[in-house]
Amino acid sequence: MSADLSVWGAEVCVDRVRRASEVRGQILRGFVAYMKSEPRQFQLVRGVVDGEWTLVLKTLEPMPMRLSTLFGEWLYLLRAALDGVAYHLAVKDSGEDPPPNAWRIYFPIKETAEQYDDPKHRSQLGAISSDTFDMLRKTQPFNTSFSVRAHPLWWIEELARLDRHRRGHVLAPHVVQSRVVARAPVKLGDYHIQLNKPLPLDEVEDLPILDVQAPPEFSEQHIMKHMEIEHALTGFLDVACWQKNAAHPMDKLIFDSRMVALEEHVLSIVAPVADGSAFV
Repeated sequence: MSADLSVWGAEVCVDRVRRASEVRGQILRGFVAYMKSEPRQFQLVRGVVDGEWTLVLKTLEPMPMRLSTLFGEWLYLLRAALDGVAYHLAVKDSGEDPPPNAWRIYFPIKETAEQYDDPKHRSQLGAISSDTFDMLRKTQPFNTSFSVRAHPLWWIEELARLDRHRRGHVLAPHVVQSRVVARAPVKLGDYHIQLNKPLPLDEVEDLPILDVQAPPEFSEQHIMKHMEIEHALTGFLDVACWQKNAAHPMDKLIFDSRMVALEEHVLSIVAPVADGSAFV
């Protein structure tokens, strides 16, 4: 069958990126609504010795599963936009729709030049021309002057892999510990988590925060009146390995900004193909 690019256009790939942006908004609004429901509570757990307590954070309501599902959808849309534009280019270059070996066509994301230039890899994309193959080569993570772990395409590939293999549990609520203030005669002991370091939250087990000493006759309610804990923890949404392993300059971005960076990068690849400017 001859190619009809008016039927199969790259415009749908641009729209997939726009849809990914909408899904991102759903994720963030969903998390804000979840946090407004006050799903967690500070509690004091009595120790073995009278007067010794541990301040813990208890999850009363886990984060909605739908947020993880939406994150997987967001990743799928970005990957589908890339694969779709690769298919469009194969149709354009081969003059056939479907193109030869259509089932093997995908948008390559390679960490090294050796992987990209491997003859086996080139043969998988035999439907695209040498010029197109070279054009896609320029988009690859190994071209960055920074670490590949700062490259949006590398993270699209990595996050999609993690999302598949971890059954959608890659997205998780996080907390950052700040200082707790206590007034005499209540005293603060050792912290159980590192201050100002983001921590993925285990929503099944209580999170120990710090030890507390108080007069033996003090009840939990009495101790709480002598403590300022309203701002002890800051909650936010993230992917633990992405937050921890992103390289400079991506490591300076918060979760939402990293998602935007991936969307914008994919759009910078697919939009020029859709509007024809990639071929001028």
